[in-house]
Amino acid sequence: MTKYILDNADPNAEDRMAGLERCYDPFTFQRLGQLGIAPGWTCLELGGGGGSVGRWLADRVTAAGTVVVTDIDPRWTAYENVGHLRVQQHDITGGEPIAEAPFDLIHARLVLIHLPTRRRVLSKLVSLLRPGGWLVLEEFDCTRAHVYRARETGQVDLFLKWIHAFLAHIAEAGVSLTWAREVYQTMSEAGLVRLDATGYETASPAGSPGSTVHRSNASQLRPSLVASGRLTDAEYDTLMALFDDPTFTPSSYLLISTQGQRPVM
Repeated sequence: MTKYILDNADPNAEDRMAGLERCYDPFTFQRLGQLGIAPGWTCLELGGGGGSVGRWLADRVTAAGTVVVTDIDPRWTAYENVGHLRVQQHDITGGEPIAEAPFDLIHARLVLIHLPTRRRVLSKLVSLLRPGGWLVLEEFDCTRAHVYRARETGQVDLFLKWIHAFLAHIAEAGVSLTWAREVYQTMSEAGLVRLDATGYETASPAGSPGSTVHRSNASQLRPSLVASGRLTDAEYDTLMALFDDPTFTPSSYLLISTQGQRPVM
């Protein structure tokens, strides 16, 4: 079973997933809504997380369609298997098939970025599409991080020091910091057409969804980053206080949404 450095079993996972949904769902729903999802479609939501995208898809395909939500650890998926919306524990890097294939739509947010075999998985997802079906992958561009507002330069320096420490740590665990900018080319090489990509980020002051994601990630990896010497406990205490400071406003992570269609044969 694939291991993720930001493990769903961690106590911070629930807050992170809630923050991700509140921050990025409006953008994701706008992107998916442009594809003309209709009653009767068969959809795969890969890495379902808290389940919000699966519910949104189920409302649009109606009982005439099917939505399969998979995750290696579906504990936070906030619904049971009911009618045309089904949850399945599944590792896309393994050999277990998904019985409902082929799909009219496959969507994954922040999944392939964690997988060392991400290019092979993308090809596998393309093979699970029916002709005319859509693949939508949404990933963080980890090369961007900035602060919109701060009272002093030391706050900016500390935030950026944490971001760089965080990114170095997850890169050592196999996360690709540049994958979001490589998806478009990889989709093209896999034979998809009608390619499109666009990004979304937002200012993330205290209490915002983006700030919740930053705080959850920082809390979860604090033991590792302190043990590695990348940050001290004192720096961490100051950092966590920053996330409660209404005058401190970093950016959210930049999410790149890339889509492509399998040619109709």
